[in-house]
Amino acid sequence: MWATKLDGRVTVGAELGVGAFARVSVGRLAGSGQEVAVKMLRASRRKSELMNKMMEREAQILQALADGPRLVRLTATGTLNRQRALIMELC
Repeated sequence: MWATKLDGRVTVGAELGVGAFARVSVGRLAGSGQEVAVKMLRASRRKSELMNKMMEREAQILQALADGPRLVRLTATGTLNRQRALIMELC
């Protein structure tokens, strides 16, 4: 089930998992159809400035370590309903 568009680049589908910090859903890139993981802050964390800074920091770290052989690759970042999302390689 593909439901929500993320910046017009990714269609967000079923939820894969939820943690204390964020939830991860499967996504599909527009154009290529490649499946990706879409990580977004949980609803209870969205208003926290600290949590938003942590999400930004995670994106920066993933970009800096992009060539790491055992790290998930960050494909892009985007927004969905004014909420930041990390679009990552789906393993």
